[in-house]
Amino acid sequence: MRLENPFTRRPYPDLCFPNGSYNMSAACWKFVTDAQGPFHSVKNNTYMPILMRHYPGGSSIGQLVHFGQLIIRGDGFYKYDYGVERNLELYGTVYPPAYNLTNVQSPMFIFYCKNDYQAHYKDVKKLAADLPGLAGIFLTPAETFNHLDIMYEEAAADLVYRRLIDQMTKYR
Repeated sequence: MRLENPFTRRPYPDLCFPNGSYNMSAACWKFVTDAQGPFHSVKNNTYMPILMRHYPGGSSIGQLVHFGQLIIRGDGFYKYDYGVERNLELYGTVYPPAYNLTNVQSPMFIFYCKNDYQAHYKDVKKLAADLPGLAGIFLTPAETFNHLDIMYEEAAADLVYRRLIDQMTKYR
């Protein structure tokens, strides 16, 4: 069974890592950082060829469309927009309703960074203000750190994981 993304399995590694190199090409590096934000220190990391074989693994077309809808609407956190007919059927309204974040009662920890192009820090702070169960919000102490660094950055343990585990142990 192949777990790699069949659409990106060949093009990304071949374009981004010519001749099997672990050094990412300048064009590919620009593409990735334009989409994600600046990486902390992962440019020549051995994880990048693996990441690019699966990119954008873990995401569905529906998630990407919903993310696009939220960007275009730009004024809140709304449910998926299926179009007028289906929205009326599902939600009873022409437009999708906002998520009711007051229903989120479990302790929530938010870790964010100033250079994450997927979750802008102003939006993160707005989300935090709307969560009644917010137990803490933490800025990652790195000048450069992005949405993917949480998984692939070798310094993530020091920058995020240890603090996250410390916070979680308070809520056992």
